[in-house]
Amino acid sequence: MGVNFGANNGKVVLRWKKFPDAAKYNLYISDDEEILIDEYETQNNTSYVLNKPLDPAKTYSWKILVTLENGETVIGASRKFTVKDFQMNEESLQNKSKSDIRCAEKNK
Repeated sequence: MGVNFGANNGKVVLRWKKFPDAAKYNLYISDDEEILIDEYETQNNTSYVLNKPLDPAKTYSWKILVTLENGETVIGASRKFTVKDFQMNEESLQNKSKSDIRCAEKNK
């Protein structure tokens, strides 16, 4: 199951790939002491914007539990992240989006 993260205007965005025959997705986010920080359930979405404030000094983890149409469940691997990971990812995306504009003198 493909998962990744990014940032959008300073907010943490968690994304995953659509799983075949998925009836619903449950997303769980916990801190490094395995205390649940947030959870999210959806039938169709494949991303989630985390609006809870995070401690920059802590490591967090998130995982997806997929319930299939036949009732079986598939548990994705737990992924670790820090706030700094998201900030670095956002800076990288912003740098890539800046266009390289060059000026040329028009010949007379």
